[in-house]
Amino acid sequence: MAPKMGEPQAGTIELVHYHVGGDGERALEAFLEEYRRTHTTAIDPISYDNTRLQVKSRILDGDPPDVWTGWAGANLRAYDQANVLADVTDLFTETAMERNYRDVARDAAQVDGVYRAVPYSMHRINDLYVNVAAAKAAGIDPSTPDSPREFATLVAEADIDGAAFLLPMKEPWLVLQLWELVLLGQYDHETFEAVTGGRARPNRDAIVDSLDIVATFAAAAPDDAVYTSLVEANERFIAGDAPFYQQGDWAGGVFVGTTEFTYEDDWQRVAFPGTEDMYVVSIDAMTPSKAADMALIRPFLEYTGSPDGQVAFTRAKGSLPARSDAPTDALSAFGQDQASALERARDQPQSIAHGLSATTQTRIELLDAFASFMTDWDSDAATDQIIDVFEQ
Repeated sequence: MAPKMGEPQAGTIELVHYHVGGDGERALEAFLEEYRRTHTTAIDPISYDNTRLQVKSRILDGDPPDVWTGWAGANLRAYDQANVLADVTDLFTETAMERNYRDVARDAAQVDGVYRAVPYSMHRINDLYVNVAAAKAAGIDPSTPDSPREFATLVAEADIDGAAFLLPMKEPWLVLQLWELVLLGQYDHETFEAVTGGRARPNRDAIVDSLDIVATFAAAAPDDAVYTSLVEANERFIAGDAPFYQQGDWAGGVFVGTTEFTYEDDWQRVAFPGTEDMYVVSIDAMTPSKAADMALIRPFLEYTGSPDGQVAFTRAKGSLPARSDAPTDALSAFGQDQASALERARDQPQSIAHGLSATTQTRIELLDAFASFMTDWDSDAATDQIIDVFEQ
């Protein structure tokens, strides 16, 4: 019987992904183009408006995709508990993958010692972007502050027309992301690990203080920041609407691909104050279904874990390969600087906002807490919610 429209043909790998539009779409296209150059098994890439929700729905309906893109780390636990993930330990141990993956990516690919996903892209979260012309006009040197509090005060008190700091707040994860960076930069990785590890209450002062600093940043943002999306904030930064913009390296990937907006000359990247010795990571991974034909999908997963596959993707995305032996000379100048920063980093905290240090349910509840926080900027009330989430 012929397959229904939209169903993959026999011998075709169904890949559900969230790389839609912009640099993500370009990166996936480059990744799949390189795969098709060396492999014959067809890939059927499918995207949804809400990939995570649709994957969950399909799992509940007993029709999981063969492979889907998702975050590694704690995000994998819900799938593992539902017993829907394939065991790909042999893939790592029988190839050079286990030996050559970076420690943080190797750790994030496992659940209780079993490999359940194949990371292919490592993002840096703690980037602070500087629009050179706007910063010069504002007379602000981003290297001056050495802590989030000093930097927040600096941008809040900047005597300029318009805003000094871009903070898109249309989605609460963007504010959650800023908060975790403030926590890391104002305090340290040990405090961050204590909070995410179930010891939030003894660190209440650090949580509330970090929220107060986030509120100061919000006060320095444009008046319509609560309605501003990530894409719109990227465009505003390019246009020079504000000198400073905190975002992950995916924004850098957009800037690299923008004509007449040159790295170093027109825009620069520094570490978010207080996180200079850190590389705060988010990790994208191919997540294989237990129901998939492993003989069919294994070559694709092995390609995903190869230097060729990871360079093809990250070169277009602005991120870094998860493998330490993947060459970086093909990356942009921005990407190569990121690679150097990774090598120098003393700590590699795993992001809360991007599901590595928080399970799916924990992240959902944190987003609810931050959505409430953004309505009144009540740090004490938000702290109570955050503590309840982490210590339940």
